[in-house]
Amino acid sequence: MYELLSDPKVIDKLEQEAGKSFQEWSEHHKAAIAGLADGRKETYRKLRRQAATPEPEELELPPTYEEQVGDASYGRHLYATTAVSSRAS
Repeated sequence: MYELLSDPKVIDKLEQEAGKSFQEWSEHHKAAIAGLADGRKETYRKLRRQAATPEPEELELPPTYEEQVGDASYGRHLYATTAVSSRAS
């Protein structure tokens, strides 16, 4: 066992196979993981980050967006409800 673990080629192959196995498992259980509580999802995110080559994480958007109406007007902003053609100086 010591001889195997002292060979860099064996270590590289082992890491590749483990990473491939984790990617397949993660993809298979993606929907179930998405339904978990935030704390549990964070555990899986940490595992992805610990890989030799970290995997990209899924972007999670909030279910709702709240805005407050203020004095400033940004007609071309992503969340603007109406377009403003120009502003008087």
